[in-house]
Amino acid sequence: MDGETQISPPVILEEKQQLVSADIGQNLFLACSTYGDPQPTTYWVLHDGTIVRPLTYSHTKVSVFGNGTLYLRDVQITESGKYECIATSSTGSEWRVVTLSVKRTETVPQITETSQQRTDVIYAGRLQLNCSAVGDPKPQIIWRLPSKALVDHGLQADGSEVGSDEEGDYTCYAENKLGKDKMHVHISVVTAVPRIQRPILSYAKVKPGRNVRFDLHANGSLDIRNVKLADAGEYVCMARNAAGEENKEYKLDIDGNPPIINGTGYYCLGIHIILSFKHL
Repeated sequence: MDGETQISPPVILEEKQQLVSADIGQNLFLACSTYGDPQPTTYWVLHDGTIVRPLTYSHTKVSVFGNGTLYLRDVQITESGKYECIATSSTGSEWRVVTLSVKRTETVPQITETSQQRTDVIYAGRLQLNCSAVGDPKPQIIWRLPSKALVDHGLQADGSEVGSDEEGDYTCYAENKLGKDKMHVHISVVTAVPRIQRPILSYAKVKPGRNVRFDLHANGSLDIRNVKLADAGEYVCMARNAAGEENKEYKLDIDGNPPIINGTGYYCLGIHIILSFKHL
């Protein structure tokens, strides 16, 4: 009849029954668009019975927008279940049910952290090797020792002293049903502080333009060619390992005004220097 107000019950535009699959950690938007006259009121009932209304429920994981869309952040397996959207007005109600299944995403192992691939350990010291991995299912960590024996736990310090038998290659395996990853670590057992042999020459005085050679030990020497006044000074050779270090000083004087040049580290500093040596 003309002049009469047209009324209609609530209608939800999306399908009334829906199955949704999601991976762990995924963010979801579940729509629930409605119309009717009068305009329906929309709210959601979560899998645990919690009622969430548009723009009135403040939560870091769950919210409902003004258009009725339910937002779920970082979903977990425990959030699987039924989610109901309910549209209601004075003329009736309508429901939409979303069944959510959150599944685990399985991944192959990946080693994310290990000890340095080449590690020096002092003789009679303590050995501790680390190996961490990610994956789903959670990877099992297995170490293969230099003796080829396998141990299924981390190699931690157990109070025993490191001997020469501990030297060699260690392999960390991270394994689950999907595959495995591996990483190699080489352990060197250092038995003594390095020693630099007594040099034949530790002091030299030359004229500019000449060459000088400092013998550091049997298999190495420091050559300074075409020396200049700026090359004068003290040179320090340092040999270092995990057990300690030793250094030797060498002095070069040049007829003129010899400035001091300091050298530090596992090498010797100077101008136009060729250095090749190894500690004992």
